[in-house]
Amino acid sequence: MEGDQTINITLGFLGGLDKLVLGDLDENQMAIRLSSRTETGKNVNLKYLFKHIYDNLLVKSERLVPKRDPRYDENDPGKQLPFEEAASVLIENGKIRGGNLVVINEADWECIADDLAEELGVEVVADEMEISDGDKIEFVTTLHGG
Repeated sequence: MEGDQTINITLGFLGGLDKLVLGDLDENQMAIRLSSRTETGKNVNLKYLFKHIYDNLLVKSERLVPKRDPRYDENDPGKQLPFEEAASVLIENGKIRGGNLVVINEADWECIADDLAEELGVEVVADEMEISDGDKIEFVTTLHGG
């Protein structure tokens, strides 16, 4: 699209999500650039970002082997879960899975949605909130295996 505007945001992944998204990098955050509008002309929102993360950023490795596969070895970190199962730790059916926190510019996304709803007098769905240039969005999992 000609004249397409972009936004720059910083994504952070904590509590083990860094390995799922960033692989073996010794980082827990990354900067990305997105179009400021969806294909339908709407401003990008969190739901759009979640799809972008799932489609483009999650580590897609042939090394992720299903537990039922005879090659699976629980002692080998290179042979863990199939992609869909590993990805569902963060995003499941296009939504953030329960047990994960989304922090936008150092505030919990659900608190932001509640504050907006109170201020505007309308229901605000957290994953439909728009994202802006310069936002820092962090994902923190509270899900741990054991």
